[in-house]
Amino acid sequence: MKIKTGEKAKKKEKELVEIKQNLNNQIQESNVAAENKNAQEQIQKAAESKKETAKVESEKTEPPKQQETKIPEPVKPATMNLKLFFILIDSDGSVSRKEVTRSMAKTDSPLTPAVNDLIQGPTVAEEKNGCRSLIPKSTKLIGASVKNGVATLNFSSDFEFNRYGVEGTLGQLQQIVYTATAFPTVDSVQFLIEGDKREYLSSEGVWIGTPLGRNSFK
Repeated sequence: MKIKTGEKAKKKEKELVEIKQNLNNQIQESNVAAENKNAQEQIQKAAESKKETAKVESEKTEPPKQQETKIPEPVKPATMNLKLFFILIDSDGSVSRKEVTRSMAKTDSPLTPAVNDLIQGPTVAEEKNGCRSLIPKSTKLIGASVKNGVATLNFSSDFEFNRYGVEGTLGQLQQIVYTATAFPTVDSVQFLIEGDKREYLSSEGVWIGTPLGRNSFK
């Protein structure tokens, strides 16, 4: 009986050892699995961190996108058409007027640029069409104003002397009067020389003591 009891005890002890060893094995396997899981998680986090770092670096090195700027279309200046009057000299020496139209920048006082352009004379194209100016080339317009239908034009003393005599003097006056009265607000022109009102222009005795209109030359 004692022998059997001892064998049973050894057998039971052996079973306990096996159970304990199995538990230890299970614990070790569980620890290994946990370590593997932690290692995988760390690898995954490291990969994500590396990816995020690469994205940030890419955004830093990527040049900023330039905003498209729309270039505004240039605004065309307002223009107006002005009528200028030049002289035509026929082959027989007879003199007549020639009207031309020019486009100029719009202004509140168009009479001044019109007279100044007239003083400068015809363009090359206008000259080819026979246009001539009898206004002395050194003439300067000192001032211009309009009141009650009368345009008062103040010229430099160069305006007094015309090398073509009476015909030239009458021609230059016609050019000024017809150009000025092309504006609806002007009916006649009062001529001044260096700010002074004269009765006659130059030694030719052409009357300028009162305002001259288009009917003064008919």
